[in-house]
Parts: sequence; structure tokens; C-alpha cells
Amino acid sequence: INNCINANSELKLLKYIEDDVNLMFVTETGKCVIINTADIGTKMARGCQGNMAIKIKADDSLAGVIIVDENSNVEIESTKGAMHIKLNDMIDINRTKFQYYTGSCGNVGKMIYKNKNTKTISVKAV
Repeated sequence: INNCINANSELKLLKYIEDDVNLMFVTETGKCVIINTADIGTKMARGCQGNMAIKIKADDSLAGVIIVDENSNVEIESTKGAMHIKLNDMIDINRTKFQYYTGSCGNVGKMIYKNKNTKTISVKAV
């Protein structure tokens, strides 16, 4: 794992995954995106710098990454307390929360919190 991270960024998760799974990325400011690992391009070249899962601003950072599916229940611990998200709940008449949060690599993500002063502490599937 030598030379695999940038000195300006902290390694949040390193996990070997054999099958295609959905990863949920959550930032400290409450932005979220779900990406299927099949959609993450792999490149093997000397100058390769990796993939960007979610675009985050300089004053934000990644709070957590978990494996989810359409029926997952997610618990997000924040400065305002715990929040539970059922990904199979409908967000409108056509989409579930899972579909709403699903995006592509480099996406800016969708907000989880209505209050912008809320900060994410941890994320886990329950």
C-alpha cells in the first residue's frame, strides 16, 4: 500500500470486494451518494490517480462509507443525534430513497439534512 494515498487526504476505507456491491458515501456536511462498484472504472497505469467517488468542498470530508442495498436501513449519527434512513421508503411517487441517492462517480451527492449546521459523526448499516 506504499504511495497509494495523497499526503493531503486521509485514507477512510480499504476493503477487498469480490462482487459488485453498492457503496454509500456520506460526507461530514451530510451529502450522500450511492455508487455500484461495477460503475467505478479501474485503470492500471503509472500516472493513474484513482477515482473520485463524491465531489466534496475543501471544508468538508468523508465521514463514512458503507455497503448497502435497496432494503438497507442506515443509521447516521450526527451532532443533532441519530437519524435512521430506510432506503426502500418512497421519496416521491416514482422513486425510493435508494434510487434518489444513487449517482455516478464524481457526483456532488444529495443532502441528507435540512439543517446545514448538522455534522455527520458516523454511518452504519443496521
